[in-house]
Amino acid sequence: MDLIEKAEKKGRDIVYNLIKDKVDNYEFTEWKYAAVDLFVTGFTDTAAIEIKDREDYTADKIEELGGMYLMKNKYDSLMYIQDVSGYTPYFLAIFKDKIVMWNLNRLNIEWTKDVLPNTTYGENKGEGEKEFAYIHIKDAIRFYETKHYKQHSQR
Repeated sequence: MDLIEKAEKKGRDIVYNLIKDKVDNYEFTEWKYAAVDLFVTGFTDTAAIEIKDREDYTADKIEELGGMYLMKNKYDSLMYIQDVSGYTPYFLAIFKDKIVMWNLNRLNIEWTKDVLPNTTYGENKGEGEKEFAYIHIKDAIRFYETKHYKQHSQR
């Protein structure tokens, strides 16, 4: 299992512990480069969720750095899924101190471009120009204390 697959599994384990008693049905995608990591029914709507593991940082530290990156290609994929299936697009980040979730329909997004690493985890250590937006903790719709959901996850 490579670093990307380990990060994906860890994020799925944490989110599984978060949702297992709260939803009717869920399906994790298996492909490590998938645009969506999780489909859920059982909230007040159906959801397509992208999960990011950023446990090296606290949520406050991410804010100090300017906000959480939302990549344009991930956003576009989630919005496409919403258009064709009706799933509400969510972005979920796992930080050292909390799990934060944003409803992408509720964000005022301003896109920018910069040179960034190709991957967070993985062997492609090069850089390239990427289009992204900063999203902020204050705009999240849900917060969960990480300590309650980490017991079964491992990096």
